[in-house]
Amino acid sequence: MAPDIVQFTATENDADEYEWHIIETLDDNQQKVQFNFESAGLYNVELTVTSGESSKTYSEEVELFDFPTLGPALTFVQNDGDVGTITIVTENENEVISPWLLIANVDPDSHAGMDYNNQNNMLYYTSSTSIKECSPNGTDMATIFSEADLEPLEDNIVDLVVDSEDQKVYFVINKTDNTSIISTLSLIDNGRDTIGYYSSSHILHLTLDNKAKRYYFTAEGSDKIHYGNATGVIGSTNGNNQQKYALVFDNKNDYLYYINDDNHDDDFDIIRVRPDNGFQEEIVVEDASTVPILDIDIDEDDQVLYWSDKDNIYRLNLNDNYPTKEIIIPNVNAPRALAVGNFSN
Repeated sequence: MAPDIVQFTATENDADEYEWHIIETLDDNQQKVQFNFESAGLYNVELTVTSGESSKTYSEEVELFDFPTLGPALTFVQNDGDVGTITIVTENENEVISPWLLIANVDPDSHAGMDYNNQNNMLYYTSSTSIKECSPNGTDMATIFSEADLEPLEDNIVDLVVDSEDQKVYFVINKTDNTSIISTLSLIDNGRDTIGYYSSSHILHLTLDNKAKRYYFTAEGSDKIHYGNATGVIGSTNGNNQQKYALVFDNKNDYLYYINDDNHDDDFDIIRVRPDNGFQEEIVVEDASTVPILDIDIDEDDQVLYWSDKDNIYRLNLNDNYPTKEIIIPNVNAPRALAVGNFSN
């Protein structure tokens, strides 16, 4: 598959004029532009920025790959609702991160959740009252759950996770009466089953232990990790007066990772626990961010964590002897949902 719409953004703010040249000179006098490439290859992108009497020209070669590449792809939702993907390729021991590829758009005022299906390499994501699927480059788009499928009082879909083994989507619907339900949707016959209820507040995030078929979730105003199975919500961890946020389950090593507000002092840590070992906490990244972390995911094959706050997307290689967080994509417009898929196989 070749790339199509790629987005470029100038780092200079409030200039008088932005002149872009990508194959041809663009008419858009905008800080942010999108360009439709017809094929993979090496392209020269040129930008001239003018402010008053002063102007400066920047030039950069950009390599675009057939998509998906052999390796990880990171998809995320920006605050304006744009959904896009970058690919991470290693060539001759050098890492190449592709430009952001625009693939879809969701309701900018709604929560968003997304996950990759490891069996068919399709992306599944929420958009307010619907669930959609598409290939990693945005083709083969389809709605598999729509607003017409909602029951009375069901308001919006806030998160989802894919069970690649059983070909089901687990998803959360928040209701108008400040409660939430957890349902599954079969990717084989599109049948829906409601498997859990939470009546204390709205659920924030959802993840799944594929082997045990146990789901975990965090909720508004809750300092606990809650969990359940096909019979319903069956328990929760002990509280510690620290709000829990985004979470993800590593199905390769059976760790549950989650975001912890460290005593409400604007320091957000990444914690991991083994549910089969009494939920004993281990800090993986202390002070992962000083602002709320919006989402987290893991490349299980390569053991790399990715997470986002209102400004940046970070990663941490868990294989390193002394893992250190790094900003992989800076200055992003509040990436409120992200998913990583690995296409090495």
